[in-house]
Amino acid sequence: MAIRLVVVDYDRTITRRDLKADLRCLAALRRLRQRGARTAIVSGRFYPFLSRFRRRFPGVLDGFVAENGCIGYARGRKEVLGEAGGPRAPLLHAVGKMGIPWAAGEVVVSVLSRDEPRVAPHIPPGWVGIRNIDALMILPRGVTKETGVRWLQQAYGVTRRETAGAGDGENDIVFRRVCGTLGVPSNAVPPLRRAADFVSRRPCGGGTLEFLRLLETMKV
Repeated sequence: MAIRLVVVDYDRTITRRDLKADLRCLAALRRLRQRGARTAIVSGRFYPFLSRFRRRFPGVLDGFVAENGCIGYARGRKEVLGEAGGPRAPLLHAVGKMGIPWAAGEVVVSVLSRDEPRVAPHIPPGWVGIRNIDALMILPRGVTKETGVRWLQQAYGVTRRETAGAGDGENDIVFRRVCGTLGVPSNAVPPLRRAADFVSRRPCGGGTLEFLRLLETMKV
C-alpha cells in the first residue's frame, strides 16, 4: 500500500509542548514530500497563521485546511469549505457581554472549553461546538476535519487507503474515517489513542516524529 497523502494536526502534534514547531517533524514531512507524498496540515488554526507557516517553511507542505475544516488551500488556491450556518453576530455579542474571551476566524469562533456551559445556550441554529483539548470551536454544522481531509483527497486524487494522518485532540478522532493509517503521539486523548494504528512512546512533536519515521519505511 502506498501512502500518497499525509495530514497532520498542528498544536501538540507537530509542535513541542510550548506550541512551537518541531523542526524534526518538519524535516520528516519534507522528506516524505520529496519522495512523492502530498503533505498538509489540518488544524483549528486560522488561515493567516497557516499561510504564513507554509511560506516560512518552504518545501514542507503542499496544502492545508484551517478553522477545523472551514477553509482550505490546495494547488495554489484558497477555498471556503464551510459557509456560515447563520449570522454569528448574536453569538459574538453574547460572549462579549459575558466577558468571555474569544477569537474569531473567517468562519469559526473559538472560546475556552471551560466556558462551554455559559456559551452553549447562545450557539446559533446551524452551528455546533466541537471540543479541541482546552478550546471549544463553534462552526457550521457538518463541517469537520473529516470534510477538510476529504476535500484534500479530492484535490490530489488520493483515496482513504493512501492517506495517513496524525493528531491528538477530540476533533482529530474523525481522521479515523478518512485515513487508512492513523498515528498519534502519547499525549493524544484516550478515544483517539484507542482508534489509532500506532501510538508513540513520546508526546507532541517527538511522538509524531516516531510515526513519520515509520511512514518513511513504507512505500510512498
